[in-house]
Amino acid sequence: MLIRYSVSNFRSYKNEAILDFITNSKISTNKSHEYRFGRLSVLKNIGIFGSNAYGKSNLIKSIQAMQLIISRNVTPENFSFVGQEDIPTTFRILFSTEDNEFYEYSFSIVRIPNSVCFNVVDEELYIQHVTRPAELLYSKSKNVLKTKNSTLKIFLEGYKKLDSQLFLNYINAAERRIDDCEESEIFFKVFKYLYENIIAFSDERQLMYMLRKESILSVNEYLNKYDIGIKKSKFIEISENESIGLLNDPLTKNIFLEAQKPPYISRYICDKGNIYNIENNNGKIEIKKLMFEHQGFNRNFSYGYESEGTKRIFTLLATLMNDANKNKIIFIDEIERSAYPEIITEIIKDFQEKFKDEKAQLVFSTHHTPLIKYVLRNDEVYFIDKLPTGSSTIYPLTDFKILTRDNVEKNFKNGLYGGVPNIGVTC
Repeated sequence: MLIRYSVSNFRSYKNEAILDFITNSKISTNKSHEYRFGRLSVLKNIGIFGSNAYGKSNLIKSIQAMQLIISRNVTPENFSFVGQEDIPTTFRILFSTEDNEFYEYSFSIVRIPNSVCFNVVDEELYIQHVTRPAELLYSKSKNVLKTKNSTLKIFLEGYKKLDSQLFLNYINAAERRIDDCEESEIFFKVFKYLYENIIAFSDERQLMYMLRKESILSVNEYLNKYDIGIKKSKFIEISENESIGLLNDPLTKNIFLEAQKPPYISRYICDKGNIYNIENNNGKIEIKKLMFEHQGFNRNFSYGYESEGTKRIFTLLATLMNDANKNKIIFIDEIERSAYPEIITEIIKDFQEKFKDEKAQLVFSTHHTPLIKYVLRNDEVYFIDKLPTGSSTIYPLTDFKILTRDNVEKNFKNGLYGGVPNIGVTC
């Protein structure tokens, strides 16, 4: 689970932006929104509110950038605050893995101009404990690697010759994995968790690529509830002509070639708004297309036929209600985009109910202010504002003295907490 995340000098965030998931001890409502590790209680939801262009999307993009840098050792373009290109950008994340071990990982980088490469200024990994001081496992700036394993020490000496690669990325190359080495196992566990257990979406296409057959079929029980006209989702075999078209398309041909090689896992194509499932069954390639049964019709409709709102609701359901995500942290930008807001309210409530006993966490940005009153606790509400310098700033609702929850939504709309535009006011 995510305990704390911060980023500084990233896009519109000149200074450090912090998301803190530690619960506020003064709040006793909605205990199902917490997960407890002994005396430590962690929030399972955070909603981020603020006007357009204030920095909501940039915060979620920072999560995506962190994963990209860790996993592929490249950066997105122009990620630092304007004018601070020579100042390090720092990512810091405190989290617990599925075995309830706690780690804090951070790195600071400076992007090499006109390149996707970077120089590592610092990188650190701590083993955190709830009741005793943290243990430093690795630090670039302090020249520390806590290990007795001679092979791991040799790898570190080889790494010191590099300037533009994270040690976490370097040490987890297959040829550098060390059997029966506790420290090597920790580095791999941290790398794997940050890569696989954090899911961040900033647009609809990224949501589409997360869809899987199991998650798609599992949402059928929710479709009638939200009254979007769909009775059932299913995969059906496509025509020979449609198959040939996909096989001959340069953009999708490689996926079919990969499907013919082990391991024979299900693969997916999102083409022209449609979703196809490709499976290798004993050497035979089968291609099926996602289709929907509609109320009142005797024919099936493709994903690409649906309205943007229906597609948004469906992909949200297939992501949020997927049992495979019960231990994951999901970030979604503008969760209500294209969809009827009250349906989004119910989807979030259903997510909270489905995973009330699990570690699943949901972080979303939104303009749908009723969520403040009806779905989230006060310590689950964050605001983003834009300073006169052009820098974004983020802060929790609990920074303010709240006498009653009844007026919180109204107060936000009236500008008492910041994060709303001064419409009609010119500089």
